[in-house]
Amino acid sequence: MVQNQPDDDGTSVVSAGESGGISSPDARPRIRLNSSKAVKGMGSFVIRNKLRAGTALTRVPSRSRENSSGRHLTTSKLRWGKGNRVAHMRKNREHSFTLAADDEDAMAGVPFDPLALLRNTPPTDAVPVQLRHGRMFRGWDSFVLELRAETVLLYEPSVGEWQESENYTSLVGLFSLMGTRVSRKDSSTVRVRKDGESSTIDLRFSTDQLASQWEELLSVTAGVRVVGVSDFHVIAAIGKGASGSVFLVRDMKTGSKLALKAIEKKHSVFESRSSHRHAVDERLVMGLTDGHKCFVQLRYAFQTKRKIYLATEFCEGGDVFYYIMQNNGGLDEERACFIAAEVVLALEKLHEIGIIYRDLKPENILLDAEGHIRIADFGLCKLLKDEKLTNTGTVSPVSPEATSFFATSPSAARPSVGAPSTAKEADRREKGRLRRTKTVCGTHSYVAPEMLKPGGYDQSIDVWCLGIFIYHIMVGRPPFDAQDIDEVKKQFEDFDVPYYDDIMSTDAMSLLKGLLQLNVTKRLGCGSSGIAGIKHHPFFRDIDWSLLAARKGKHAGGLFTGPYAKPPTASNAGDSRNVSHDSGSGRGDASHDKEVVSPVSGLSDKVVFLDNKSEDDKKLLRNFDLSEWAHVKMEDDKDEPTYGDGKLFPVFKARKREMDVDYIANFSFCCASSRQFEH
Repeated sequence: MVQNQPDDDGTSVVSAGESGGISSPDARPRIRLNSSKAVKGMGSFVIRNKLRAGTALTRVPSRSRENSSGRHLTTSKLRWGKGNRVAHMRKNREHSFTLAADDEDAMAGVPFDPLALLRNTPPTDAVPVQLRHGRMFRGWDSFVLELRAETVLLYEPSVGEWQESENYTSLVGLFSLMGTRVSRKDSSTVRVRKDGESSTIDLRFSTDQLASQWEELLSVTAGVRVVGVSDFHVIAAIGKGASGSVFLVRDMKTGSKLALKAIEKKHSVFESRSSHRHAVDERLVMGLTDGHKCFVQLRYAFQTKRKIYLATEFCEGGDVFYYIMQNNGGLDEERACFIAAEVVLALEKLHEIGIIYRDLKPENILLDAEGHIRIADFGLCKLLKDEKLTNTGTVSPVSPEATSFFATSPSAARPSVGAPSTAKEADRREKGRLRRTKTVCGTHSYVAPEMLKPGGYDQSIDVWCLGIFIYHIMVGRPPFDAQDIDEVKKQFEDFDVPYYDDIMSTDAMSLLKGLLQLNVTKRLGCGSSGIAGIKHHPFFRDIDWSLLAARKGKHAGGLFTGPYAKPPTASNAGDSRNVSHDSGSGRGDASHDKEVVSPVSGLSDKVVFLDNKSEDDKKLLRNFDLSEWAHVKMEDDKDEPTYGDGKLFPVFKARKREMDVDYIANFSFCCASSRQFEH
């Protein structure tokens, strides 16, 4: 049965029942609704998602509106309303996907490259050196020594850099500094040794000054902690994605709480070329974003024969997806603007480095203790810079000082980027745009139209995803629903985004229409200034970008501690039936007064999952739905000291020895050895 009842403001509230129609006793225009979607022609307020019996829709008098295609239509307008926001918000997480890249079949049967990560890791510096090692080099042999993260590479002195073809490599040898000790043997010689190893490596430099500088540089990298599986105690599972599982763990040595991501090698990393590239790029990007406030910070990285592990800081605020659910399905515009602004800063930094993110969604945006965002899960990132990166994320020579090999040896200097092959490529470089890639990946409801075109795509895809993301956190669900690529294509064939002016301001709708342009050349944030152009939109008029980047002044606090309305925070981890407004630090202390808000349907009581947790752990897990991950378990694994980067000592002869096919060189990481870039 469908009824029409007057509302307080004089408009009509209609309920769509099983009949799928709307009847009205008055003379106002009728609206026919299909049970699964609104009929095309209802203007910019088309409802594309399934309507449930009893859903409240508000109708206002007819007016001329402009839909997303630019046509002016005289329609009756539908308002979203709080009731619809709760009923129709997305309650299930949407997993990421990857379709095989164009080169997948061509590379079939070719072994995976163990040095893939090492090739892409930016060099810190390089210098001519003489090396002596008893087992391999009985006398002093000349090389060009280059430091990349925790690994030292040795090149032919006549070449001085990594050059490789099918039958030739300029890389003579390499060794890892992880777990080693660096000392001064004499005024111009530095010695590298490892506990438990009888062999030593002596490096002789041309001057005492160079020896001192490199002793300091190598010591910082060498004097770090080597960790393994046995160093962590699992507290609880807190997430699971397409490639791996995430656990809250306790560092057995320091007592600190970290998030540990475990990824299977056989079924994830080495399942395909694409999955291998994603694993390599994720580790690379986490190193390049070290020290930047908008990204989850990597603390340790290590590998076993079965898995790779990434230990990061633990963000106790949970993810934005869960945060939306705790806020009745959507955020007010003030908080949505704050989150979007910090995401803009993060994407801007990635694009400066030469990286596209490709998987922006609420599930991948975490919140720290203060409520600032941290982008996580870099598994689908892609490095698109033409130039070779340095550890600062720039493309300038590795070191401008006279002590640098690249500055003092023009004949061996690292070559600059080659001339553009086409006029189109030259134009792209002039406009500061990145190279293009063609892999179809991400999340179905966030897929950008250019991703499905044969010409490939660049950073424009992140701008599109930003528009979908802002829409999602305001409305409670994306504007599109798709389960596969065919459904995505259908959405673009009949493209029409519904906007709701009862929960969106004029500026918000203007921003979303600018970001969700099918034509990349007309899309906001895809011009010559890149994503930075979005900052000038009126939607962000209250954002002071310099203060936000520094997290000072009015932007010093986040969603939990700043000037924004205090968000509901589960008083017990995942217990959505008792939601509190924390008047203090945003940590949900039981001593604060609590205001009970409406429960979120679909969530159950998860307090039982905390019975065996300490009070501190309960507080840390208050913003996580533990029942959602109750089925996720940490499988047994063991450390092998002779496996991983530990095997790269003493010098590993690159020309004569082969590495294990399931090994990723230079994967090991310790935060104490990172060189932070300026931000």
